[in-house]
Amino acid sequence: CLKGTRVQLLEDLHNNALGSFDPKKQIIWVHGAPGCGKSTIAKSLAERLHKENVLAASFFFSRSHESRSNSNNVFRTIAHQIAMFNLQFCNILVDVLEKDDQLGHATPGIQLKRLIIEPLSKLPKIQDPWVLVFDALDECAESTALLELLCEQIGKLPINLHIIFTSCPEHPIHMWFHNDPLKSSTHIVILDDSNGTRNGTILNFVNAPRSKSYARYGVARQACWITRIITSLPLARKNIEILPRAVLLKELASLVKRQMTRILPLARSSLSVLKNAYSSDLRGSRISLLGNSQDSLRVGVSLRGNIKAPEICKLLGYGNDDVEAMLQLMSAVLVMPGKKDDVVRIAHLSFREYATLKRTRKIANSRFKYRPELDLDASKHHECILHATFSVMKAELKFNICHLESSFLPNDQMEIFPDRIYRYIGWHLSYSCRFWSAHLNELKYVLSLSLQQCFKDFLEKRFLWWLEVISLLKQVDTAASAILSIADWSKGKNDELASTALDAVSFIRAFSSSISHSTPHIYISALSFSPLHSRIWKNFASSYPNRLSLDLGQQTSWPVIQQVLAGHTRKVLSVAISQDGKRVVSGSEDKTVRIWSAETGEEVVEPMLGHKNWVSAVAFSSDGKQVVSGSLDMTVRIWNAETGKQAVEPILGHTAKVRSVGFSSNGNRVVSGSDDDTVRIWNAETGEQVGEPMLGHTGSVTSVIFSTDGKKLVSGSWDKTIQIWNAETGEQVLGPMLGHTDSVISVGMSSDGKQVVSGSQDKTIRIWNAETGEQVGEPMLGHKYLVTSVGFSSDGKRVISGSWDKTVRIWNVETGEQGVEPILGHTDLVTSVGFSSDGKRAVSGSWDNTVRIWNAETGEKTVEQKSGYTSSVTSVGFSSDGKRVVSGSHDNAIQIWNAETGEQVLEPILGHTDSVRSVGFSSDGKSVVSGSWDNTIRIWSAETGEQVVKPMLGHKYLVASVRFSSDGKRIVSGSHDNTIRIWNAETGEQVVKPILGHGEYNVTCVGFSPDGKRVVSGSEDTTIRVWNAETGEQVMKPIMGHTSWVTSVGFSSNGRKLVSGSWDKTVRIWNAETGESVVEPILGHTDLVTSVGFSPNGKRVVSGSKDKTVRIWNAHTGEQLAKPMLGHTDSVTSVQFSSDGRRIASGSLDKTIRIWNIGQPDPFATTNGWVHGKNSELLFWVPPQCCVALWRPNNTLVIGENPTKLNFNKFVFGRNWQACYSPDTLAA
Repeated sequence: CLKGTRVQLLEDLHNNALGSFDPKKQIIWVHGAPGCGKSTIAKSLAERLHKENVLAASFFFSRSHESRSNSNNVFRTIAHQIAMFNLQFCNILVDVLEKDDQLGHATPGIQLKRLIIEPLSKLPKIQDPWVLVFDALDECAESTALLELLCEQIGKLPINLHIIFTSCPEHPIHMWFHNDPLKSSTHIVILDDSNGTRNGTILNFVNAPRSKSYARYGVARQACWITRIITSLPLARKNIEILPRAVLLKELASLVKRQMTRILPLARSSLSVLKNAYSSDLRGSRISLLGNSQDSLRVGVSLRGNIKAPEICKLLGYGNDDVEAMLQLMSAVLVMPGKKDDVVRIAHLSFREYATLKRTRKIANSRFKYRPELDLDASKHHECILHATFSVMKAELKFNICHLESSFLPNDQMEIFPDRIYRYIGWHLSYSCRFWSAHLNELKYVLSLSLQQCFKDFLEKRFLWWLEVISLLKQVDTAASAILSIADWSKGKNDELASTALDAVSFIRAFSSSISHSTPHIYISALSFSPLHSRIWKNFASSYPNRLSLDLGQQTSWPVIQQVLAGHTRKVLSVAISQDGKRVVSGSEDKTVRIWSAETGEEVVEPMLGHKNWVSAVAFSSDGKQVVSGSLDMTVRIWNAETGKQAVEPILGHTAKVRSVGFSSNGNRVVSGSDDDTVRIWNAETGEQVGEPMLGHTGSVTSVIFSTDGKKLVSGSWDKTIQIWNAETGEQVLGPMLGHTDSVISVGMSSDGKQVVSGSQDKTIRIWNAETGEQVGEPMLGHKYLVTSVGFSSDGKRVISGSWDKTVRIWNVETGEQGVEPILGHTDLVTSVGFSSDGKRAVSGSWDNTVRIWNAETGEKTVEQKSGYTSSVTSVGFSSDGKRVVSGSHDNAIQIWNAETGEQVLEPILGHTDSVRSVGFSSDGKSVVSGSWDNTIRIWSAETGEQVVKPMLGHKYLVASVRFSSDGKRIVSGSHDNTIRIWNAETGEQVVKPILGHGEYNVTCVGFSPDGKRVVSGSEDTTIRVWNAETGEQVMKPIMGHTSWVTSVGFSSNGRKLVSGSWDKTVRIWNAETGESVVEPILGHTDLVTSVGFSPNGKRVVSGSKDKTVRIWNAHTGEQLAKPMLGHTDSVTSVQFSSDGRRIASGSLDKTIRIWNIGQPDPFATTNGWVHGKNSELLFWVPPQCCVALWRPNNTLVIGENPTKLNFNKFVFGRNWQACYSPDTLAA
C-alpha cells in the first residue's frame, strides 16, 4: 500500500496476526470485491511480518500462472519456506524426505499432513507467533478442497501459528468460513469503501513525488502521462475498484478540484487526454482507430494465454505503430510490454469480469465531438478474435509450411526442429491454429453467416494445412475437439457444415497416430486411406495425386476402429477412459499401469511400476488426476495421473488377489473387491481402510463399482450373485440378486442409480432394477463365450460388453437387442470395455496385448464387401495342380478358392456342426477331406461341394488332423480321444482297429508316407510315433526329443525323413527309418510352432508359428533360408508348399489366407502400422483395419474379408515427398 493509506486496517490485521486481540482466532479471512486491494494489503502485511521475523511462509495464488493456480504446489512450497524460516523444522523435514522422496508428488492432503502438520508436531512448543499468508484463495482451482483439508487438520495446528487468507467472497469459500470448525477460529475482515479509502489512495498518489523525467515533459504530455499512470494504478496495484476510464478521470478531476487547485490545469488536461490522443498524436484516424482500439482491447480481454505486441498486429492485421498507440491508450487495463518481445496481458483479472458484463458502456464526456461506445460484450470479444484467427489462417496456412525436406523422419527427429517452427509459424498463426475453437465455444448461440462461410472455406480448402501446423506444434490431441466445436455450433444452423466437420473429426481420429508422428504422412499416408465417400477424399484427394493408391481395399465409410494402443508386453486385463475422454488407462499381465492419449495413442507418462504381479483392475478418478489399480499381488495402489508417481503407500489389507477397483465420484474413497470374498473401502488420501470389510459373498468378488452419488456399492461374484451395499455403513441393502447360472464377472450401474448391469460366465448380460433387485427384461444373448466386462453409457440407454469370443458388443437397454454389428478387431480374448462419458467412443483391452478405441455409434461394414473369411482359418492346403486352395475354419465351413485370383470356386461347404480343424485335397484334386470338433470326418466333391460318403463316425472326441493317402483310397485321422484311425475313402468304413499308443494323451497330428504303407502321429505326450498302415502296429520306438506337445508332423516326398513342430518353439527333422535326429533342433520361432511341411523336393521345410511368422529352413543344415515372412497379425495355424515348390499357402487366426512367392523378397519391416525401409526410415503408414489383409511384396494373393493391395506407381516419398501436391488442382 502507498505510504499513509490503509494505516488503521494494516495495524489491526498486524495485531490480529500476532494474536494480540484473540489468540484463539488463529485464522484471519480478508475478503472484498474484485480490485479493492486485497493483494496489496496481503503483500504489505507480509513485508512487515517478514521484517519482524514472524512470517513463516506465504503463497500468492494466480489464475494466470499455472504453477500458482492449483493446489499441487501449495504445501510443498509452504514446507520449503518454513524450513528456510526455522532450522529445527528444516532438520525434521529433511529426515522425512530421506525416508520418502516422493512426497513432493503426493496429493495435497498427504503433503499437508506429512510435510507440515507432522513436522510441526515434533517441534518444541512454539513461543513466538508464526504467520502464514495465502493471497487470492479464490484464484485457486481447488480452493474448497484446501479449506476442507484445513478443517481436518485445524485441531493439530500449534496455538501460536496464525493464517491469513484473502479472497473474493465467493459462495463456496464464504460457506466454509461461516461454518465450524473454521467459524469459531476465524476473524473476518470485510473490505469496502465506506471510509473513502479509494479517494484517499488517489489523493496520496497524486501527492506522491514525481520521477525526474516528469519535469522534462510539456504540459500536454504531463497530463497524458499522469492520466495513464493513475488509470493504470487500480489494476496494476489492485488497490481501488475498477472503473471506466472516463468515470475515473471524472472522479479524479472532482477530487483534484476540491482539494488540489495547484494541479487543476493538469487535471483538466487529463480530462481531454483521449481527444488529444486521437486528434493530435494520431491525426486523421480518430474514429477508425477507436474502433480498432476496441478490437485490441477485445484481444486483451479474451485471449487464451499471453501474446506479444507484434503478434497482436499480425492477428488483427494492423500496423505496428497503430497497435502500439492503441495499447498505450489502454495502459489502464493492460500491462504494457517493456520490450518489443514482451507479452501483453491484463493487469488484473477483475477487469475481465468487468469488461465482459453484458451491458454497453459509453464514454460520457461532453467535450468529445463524438460519443464512442466502449462495447466489450463477451460474444463480440470472441467473434472479433475468431474472425481474426480465420483471417490469419486463410492468409498464411500453406502446404509444407515448415519446408520439411523428407518424409523419412518422425517429427521429433527433424534437425533444428524448434527453430524451424519458430521461423515459419509465427505466434499469431500458432495462436490462431490452437485457440480458434476456444473462442468459437463461447459463441454457441450466435448465428453468423460470415462464420459459416469461414468454416466452410476452412474445412474444404485448408483443413489439411491446419492439421500440418497442429502436428508440428504437437497439438494433435486437441484437433478432434477443435473441429467438433464447428459441428456443435453448426447443428440446427447448417447441417451440411456439421456433417463436413464430423467427417473431418473422423479423419483425425482414424489417422491421429500417424499425423502426430510425422507431418508429411498427412498427405502421403493418411489421405490415401480415406474412404471414397468421405468429404475429405472428395475435397482433397485430387490435389495430392502423387501418393499411395489402393488397388484393393479402399473403404467407403469411416472404420469403427480409431486407435490401437500398443506397448504392453503381455495381456491387457483392464482399461478405463477418463471423464474428459482425453486419456485411457490400462493394466496388464506385464505388471505395469499405462496412461495413453485417447487422441494420438501415445503414452503420456512412463509406465507405472510397482506392482509385483499382474495388474487386474484400473480406474480413473472423476477429475482425471489420479488412477487406482488393483493387482494379484493383493495390493491397491493410487497414482498421480500426471506424473505416474504413487500418491500414497501401497494399500494393504486384502488377503487374496484384488480383482476390481474404483473411485467414488468425489475422489475421496476407493473401493476394491478380492478373491478373499470381501469388498473394502479405502480413504484415497491416506490409504487407510474406511469401516469394516463387507462380508456376504461366498466366492471371489470379481467386480465392484460406486453409485454416482457415492452412497451405494454394487458387487458381483463367482458365487453367481450381485449385491448392493450402503457405502457409508457397509450394510447390505439389496440382494443377493439371483439369475445367472454361472459366475458373475462384471457389474455396472447406470448414472441415475436405478439400474444394474451384469455380465457372466454363462454368456449372458442381464439388467436389474437397483431398487427391487428384480431382473428387467430378458437376458441379452449373443456372445459365444463368457462375458468379461460390461458397462452403461452415461445416459443409461446403452450397454457395452466384451467377451472371450474376441468381440465388443453394444446393446439397447430398452429392447435388449444389439444396437450395432459386433465390433471385431481384437485377435484374442477381450477382457475389459468401457464407454467415453459422451457415449461416442468405446475402449477395450485384450489378451492380444493391445488397447483399442472404437467409434461406439457405428458398427456397420465400412468397405465394399468382397468374398473372404469372417472367421479364423484353421487349416489350408493346395490342390496338386496348385490352382486351388482349400481351407477350414471356426465357422464350421470348408471353402475352395482360386489360387490365382482369390475368388471362391464354390459356395461355402456346410455340414459340420462345429469348427473344422483339418482339411486336405486328394492327390487327383477331385475330393476334399475334413475333420471337425464335431467328432466327424467327411469327404466332399471338390467340383460340386456335395458330400460323397456319409460322415465317418467313430471318434469320441474332436478330430484334430486328417490326411489322404497318396492314392486317395484311404484317410488317416487323429483325435483328442487319443486314437489314430484309418478309413476307406470310398465307403467311409474303418480299415483297421483304432490305433492306440499315445496313452491318455491327445493325438494332435497325423500323416501318410508317400507309399501309403506307414502312418506318422504326434501327440501331447511330446512323442512322434510311426505305425504300419495295414496292421496298425507301431514299427519303431517312439521318437523323443521335443519337450512339449507335438503339433505337426509330415514325411518328406521320398519317405526317408520326418519333420515335426512343437509347442517347445522348435522344428526338428528325423530319420524316418531310425527315428534319429538328422540336424540339431531348428531354433528361430519365438512362440509355439503350429504347422510344418517339406517342399516337394525335400530340400526345404516350411513352418508356421504362433509368433505370426512363416519361415523356410534348409532341410539338410537347419539354417533359415530367408527372412521370416511377415504379414499375418495373429497365429499362423497351417502352412503348405505348392506342388511346384514355388509358393506357400498359410492360414491364420487373423482370418486370412496368404499365398507367398518364395523367390520374392520383402524388404519392409512393419511396426504399429508403420512400414519401414532397410534403414528404419518411415516409408508409409497403414491403418489398423487395413493391416490384417495387407498384401506384402512377396504375396501373390491375400484372401480375407477386406484385402488391401497398394499401388506405388505414383507414390513419392523421402526427399521427393513434396511432389505429392499439385496446387493447380486446388481451387483458389
